[in-house]
Amino acid sequence: MSTRNVPIQGIYWLAFLAILLTGCTSAINLTAPTQATITLPPAVPTKTVSPPTALPSSTPPVILSPTPIETYSNETATPPAPLTLCSGVTIYYEENAQVEIFTPQGTRVLVDIYSPQLLSNPATTKDILLTTHTHPDHVNQEFIASFPGQQRMAQTGQLEQPGLIIKGIASAHNAGDSLKPEGGTNYIYLLETGGLRIAHFGDIGQAALTPEQLSALGQVDIAITQFANPYSDMDAANQKGFRLMEQLHPRLIIPTHINYDTAQIAAGQWQSLYTNQPSVLLCGDDLPAETQILFMGQAAVKFAPLFNLLPFPLTPDPTQIPPAAPGTMRISPKDGMPLIYVPAGGFLMGSTDQDPGADLDEKPRHTVTLDAFWIGQTEVTNAMFAGFLNERGNQVEERAPWLNAAASEVRIVQSQNGDWQPTLGLEDHPVTFVTWYAAQAYCAWAGGRLPTEAEWEKAARGDDGRIFPWGGEIDCTKANYLDCHEPGSIPVGSQPAGASPYGVLDMTGNVWEWVADWHAADYYASSPPENPTGPAIGLARVVRGGSFLFDAKHARAANRRSDGPLITKPDYGFRCVFPESP
Repeated sequence: MSTRNVPIQGIYWLAFLAILLTGCTSAINLTAPTQATITLPPAVPTKTVSPPTALPSSTPPVILSPTPIETYSNETATPPAPLTLCSGVTIYYEENAQVEIFTPQGTRVLVDIYSPQLLSNPATTKDILLTTHTHPDHVNQEFIASFPGQQRMAQTGQLEQPGLIIKGIASAHNAGDSLKPEGGTNYIYLLETGGLRIAHFGDIGQAALTPEQLSALGQVDIAITQFANPYSDMDAANQKGFRLMEQLHPRLIIPTHINYDTAQIAAGQWQSLYTNQPSVLLCGDDLPAETQILFMGQAAVKFAPLFNLLPFPLTPDPTQIPPAAPGTMRISPKDGMPLIYVPAGGFLMGSTDQDPGADLDEKPRHTVTLDAFWIGQTEVTNAMFAGFLNERGNQVEERAPWLNAAASEVRIVQSQNGDWQPTLGLEDHPVTFVTWYAAQAYCAWAGGRLPTEAEWEKAARGDDGRIFPWGGEIDCTKANYLDCHEPGSIPVGSQPAGASPYGVLDMTGNVWEWVADWHAADYYASSPPENPTGPAIGLARVVRGGSFLFDAKHARAANRRSDGPLITKPDYGFRCVFPESP
């Protein structure tokens, strides 16, 4: 089915005739529905490529010798089937060659970061930085020098983490055919994660590989590569870029540094998709068998109206999505938070008289049935909240700023240029000194909301009424609370042995967590049995989970505490929940 917009086709004709009649070499400005205004480059008589399909031309299409490229017509293409929900890999891309890759386990791999201000969130100690080349004009030395996590700088070898293998593979130099030994300028990084093999070609997408290098690379599911050099006369560098993709047969190509001419050829060679969103969730079973190319970020804005690209199916059809398994993980595209799936169903909420640590407001124990939801695997971190402040500012709500930046122990500070930055070394600690309104605003910004008290408790203890997330006895190796540790927060996710039945971390200790409900001591006596949201009014909001300043009694999953919504403390943080369908 054609996706061509007829009025746009007419505009192309008028624009083309205007150039022929007037000899004008100024740019043509076209506006497509829901797209930014696109400025086409002036006509260049020396180019041998054919113009966009909406323009008439007698110029024959470009043929790459010695092997012709078979062109693919998007006119007859049908939109790809919607992706199903999965615990796959999220790729975040805006512009340049820099890419962020989030594994199903929540590790973020940063590749070729030249513009740190474009990152989805500031770098943390848990991130991994890969740099594919050493050209001084293509790397940000200041960012590399200050990067807090692991990094690999244009080198071969292998790095392994749970659920992730990174391999550095040598390549040919992109400026010629001669090979460069170890210590050269351009390298490929192959990531194996989430059942996918993802290759980032950095600056060498225009270079050929030897048979030995192709063998080392193996099958590639997703190729992130450049098609950037001027395409006039089909220069040798770009020929090798297209030849490399023909050799690899990746299932999906994500182009970086792509220009008008190379975009035109690519759109003619492969079924071409686009998304205006900066991130996509990719699952191995849902990738096409035949190669497709996906334009993201600025490339999508520029080229989607020009080359008749098809929209990428970002939003799955909920009727086609089977329920996720308990504990399934996906990544929040806004802040990179790993999200854990909590299935619908009932659970035991509150405490019985047999629990000696139970307070009156935890009684009576009762059965509550909830809809399914996704919850942040950990509390929101200082780095994540700094990214929120840099986008929204530290606004005042109900007479108080979201972040109490004047607190002596606050871990996010504002620099002289106005940017909010987490304290060095504390990027992945839970954010604190935030009001309830700050937590609510952040979760809305991230696409979710604060959990209800019932949602929080089910995520913490499962459906069997256990006292602590891991069972019935406190264990100092599984929680950061007063009896076991020096007072102070620790990085989120530091104690995986303390996971809840669904795999949610840090539900006990570290910091208290704001939830959505007002507090009422007698609420459990009249709480509705399905999806309770707490009293309609109140004076204090509930916080859950205990902290490094409180003992084991308060670390119990059923324990309730409350405070005024404007109160900020060194052990008050939060996490978010999201609806079942993304």
